This record gives sequence, C-alpha cells and structure tokens, in this order.
Amino acid sequence: MLRTQGGILETFDPEIERSKSCCYEAARLAAQEIQQHEEEEEEYDDDDGNMPMAQFLTPAVAPDRSSIVYPAFGRNDFQLRADLINLFSNHMQFYGKATENPNTYLSRFLRMCQNFQFQGVNEDAIRLRLFPYTLRDGALEWLDSEPHASITTWEDLARKFCNKYFSPAKVAKMKLKISTFQQLDGERYHETWDRFKELLRKCPNHGIKKGNRLNIFILGYLLSLNRQWIPLQTDPLRIKMSMKHGISMS
Repeated sequence: MLRTQGGILETFDPEIERSKSCCYEAARLAAQEIQQHEEEEEEYDDDDGNMPMAQFLTPAVAPDRSSIVYPAFGRNDFQLRADLINLFSNHMQFYGKATENPNTYLSRFLRMCQNFQFQGVNEDAIRLRLFPYTLRDGALEWLDSEPHASITTWEDLARKFCNKYFSPAKVAKMKLKISTFQQLDGERYHETWDRFKELLRKCPNHGIKKGNRLNIFILGYLLSLNRQWIPLQTDPLRIKMSMKHGISMS
C-alpha cells in the first residue's frame, strides 16, 4: 500500500506502523509511571526550600505507606495470632533468588493456608497479611517498592509476584527444557517420569497440550542414547499407557 508524505509516495508497511504504535504506548505508560512516582515524592517535599540546617539534618519519620491495601477480616472479633504469624515466617521463606520458583512457592503457601480455616473470615485478608512475613531480603524489598496501595486482592499480589520472579525469559527457558526433554544417563524410567512431571509443575503456564506432552516424554525417553534400549515392539503401549495414567498435570 502507498501513502503520500511531502508529495512523495511511500510504501506503507503495517509492521513498522505496529512497531511505532507499541513504542508510543510504552512511552506513554513509562511517562505515566514516572508522573505517579513524582506525585508520591511531592508529598514529602518542602515547599519553601528554606529548611533550617538543623531540621534538614534531623532524620524524618518514615511515612506509613504500604503497597498492600489490607481488606477487613469480616469479623470484628478476629485477629491473627502471633503464633500463626511466626509459623509462616519460620517455615515459609522466599528470598527472590534465581534458583527459587515463584509458582512452586505460591502453591505451597496456599496449601499451608488451607490448614487454617476460620468461619466467616475473608481468605484474602489472611493471605495478604501473612504473605509479607514470608519474604526475605530482595523479595521483601521488591514488595516495599511497589506503588502505594497498588495491591488490593490476593490475585493482584500473586500476579505481580509471578511477573517479577517468573519473567518471560525464564518461562521461555523452562519451555525449552520441556520441549527438549531427554532421559539422563543412568536414570531409571520412573525417575525420568518424575523429573518430567516436576518440569511441568514448575512452569504451569507452559501451554503444552496433553497430547504433545505425551509425545515429548516418549521421544525424550526413547531417543536418549544413555539408556538400555527396549524395543518398542515388545510392548508398544507400555510407555503411553503409563503416561496417560499419570497425566493429570496442568
């Protein structure tokens, strides 16, 4: 398609136009975020700019700002006990290291929360209050650095947490591990199967359909050169039936 610019006909490239549109949108969002941070900082600026030296050097009290808006429990007579907070703080810990998996951590956190059910109490209120006590070091710094009152539900917190610690690059790396899966040297069948399931569990958004998962595992198991060969004709359905029996994976 052609378009006119300054009397000259130019070829209209839809890919370039889409790229321009994406750049404009990214710039707009960046400017909006910068403005939001500037407005927050202005709350603590001194208007006259003539603060006395003694006052300037006096440590200011940190403002009471939190990225989480804590919902009401739903019961006026309920509060979290100190022993429950200590239990989560001591047994659930996430540092934000590259070796940690946020999806696995969230799953374990929710499973632990299921052990404590309180009649008439909002589950989000409990989860949002307990989760910060389980974060350490860089992970806690990340939560504190989120915009003020930007998290109002457990879904908000879980999504932001995964976006931070399970980046698209990490997802792509996990998907590559799954799609190129092979049996390891000296690894037994059930060990190979368990390791494959573990990869799928650590990347719940892998997007691979069950049938394709089956094919990936069979190929990875049969094509490995570091295993004892078992001819397919001896039992052609052995591996496939075993896979189908335990394929209840998300």
